[in-house]
Amino acid sequence: MSDDDFCRGDEEKKEKPPAVNEVKDTAQDGGQNADDIGHKKLERILQTLTSQRRRYILYEMQENEVSDIDSLATTVTAMVQEVPPEKVKTKDVDNMKSQLIHAELPALADAGFIEYDQRSKAVRYSNPPSLLDGFLRLSAKIDSPSDQSS
Repeated sequence: MSDDDFCRGDEEKKEKPPAVNEVKDTAQDGGQNADDIGHKKLERILQTLTSQRRRYILYEMQENEVSDIDSLATTVTAMVQEVPPEKVKTKDVDNMKSQLIHAELPALADAGFIEYDQRSKAVRYSNPPSLLDGFLRLSAKIDSPSDQSS
């Protein structure tokens, strides 16, 4: 076998099409089918609901639809501490407000569960996925934040 035959053999190996089991099935919509989109929504919801603070934010937003940062921070702090809102300390509310502004609200907005206007500090629960509402109802039965704040 000459050196040319040896090189040609390597090229032929590289040009072979992938085996049938190596070819991925993709849809015409950029590789995502309805099942993929549904799974991603489910994963986003479940990942969001692993955070107690985010659940509490969503419970409050589900009940009131629109809120400002100060009242939301007070309510969530009370839920976390399991005390009435009037008993939370200003220092704790300020810490919660910082966590809301820098972490929780942007994450919930990125997930598409709330709208957050940084300029006006308004938070709106707008057009959440129906699946989210169902999971919130289920998790609320376990968390029961309304019982914790009274």
